Amino acid sequence: MFEYFPDRYPWSMAVIGALDRGGNMSEIDRICAPLASFARSGGEDAINAWVERWSTAAYELRGAASEHRDAGRHSTAADLSVRASLYLAVAEGQATATTPGVDAIYLDSLTCFRDAVQHLRPDVEFLSIPFADGEMPAIFVPARGDATTPPPCIIHLNGLDSTKESVYLRWAETISHRGYSSLFLDQPGSGGALRLHGLAAVADAESYVSATIDVLEGRADIDPGRIVVQGLSMGGYAAPRAAAFEHRLAACTVIGAFFDWIEIAEFSLAKGEEYADSTTDLPARLAWVAGDSDFITVFKEFTLRHVAHQIACPFLVVQGGQDRQIPPDHGEKTVRAATNSPRADLITFDDHLGGVEHCSIDNPQRAIAAVCDWLDEVFERV
Repeated sequence: MFEYFPDRYPWSMAVIGALDRGGNMSEIDRICAPLASFARSGGEDAINAWVERWSTAAYELRGAASEHRDAGRHSTAADLSVRASLYLAVAEGQATATTPGVDAIYLDSLTCFRDAVQHLRPDVEFLSIPFADGEMPAIFVPARGDATTPPPCIIHLNGLDSTKESVYLRWAETISHRGYSSLFLDQPGSGGALRLHGLAAVADAESYVSATIDVLEGRADIDPGRIVVQGLSMGGYAAPRAAAFEHRLAACTVIGAFFDWIEIAEFSLAKGEEYADSTTDLPARLAWVAGDSDFITVFKEFTLRHVAHQIACPFLVVQGGQDRQIPPDHGEKTVRAATNSPRADLITFDDHLGGVEHCSIDNPQRAIAAVCDWLDEVFERV
């Protein structure tokens, strides 16, 4: 994997993710070059410097977008707003709860994203799905093309650090052009569900996936018999868990397996300082996602060990063979446990073409293509 900051894996992961989602290399280099010394030292000063560099660049882009919009150059404004939103999200993603201005940065990122998407894809819908005592923000993206029958729809579940916007930027256009509609969801413990509505992560993922399917079934522009759930990282637990109990799902796919949280915790302890934390101050992030409670008590329930055998739909796991965040054998364990799936497949990337890192972050398009190709076979669309 390309590592801009060899001494700081979370920052390198954020950089490669920004590049993959449409960031400009020269802009990113200008942002990151002064951060090299902070990457080695760490601490609160490093976090504040990271947030300041990325957010300053983002607000410059937002200002330029506003000027172009006022001049009637709406497409140029939208392109700039996408990158502004992305860079603000990258800033917020490595922040902590005490980082100055972090809440405003997140809200500004949402505004820039919506401004851009409403121009670039006016057919996209921003939805809110009621759940528990709050709401799950979502984005519906229709398939492109003139299909004679309603297309399948994929529900996308976030990982620990991702949001519906970040997953949208990586997935939306590719799979829309391939004839799949999408529902990008901020499920409990992620994105706006956590930040705006206080919905912490829950182990029974089928509860919020079922609520989402209830909404999708009322749409005439998707095929309710071909609804898929797709998960990344922590979503690699949530998607199979949902499929084990929600039998309206026609298929389940995962990029970056997550078989058992206790095993992941043991893996990180065994690695010690060599473990690749995904974000700054991982324990604090886990506590926040768990609702600022005892995250060990919450996350120990995140296991597929006793439920994967109930998956009764076609099931795919795409795994990076050199995953540094989750034990690489979690892909094999997850698929092997799905004993009642009519088709449980594992694709492991472990070669020079990439896709070998966590969630194939080093080459995500390879993993996305694998998911789409597999779904084409399952739905006999080839």
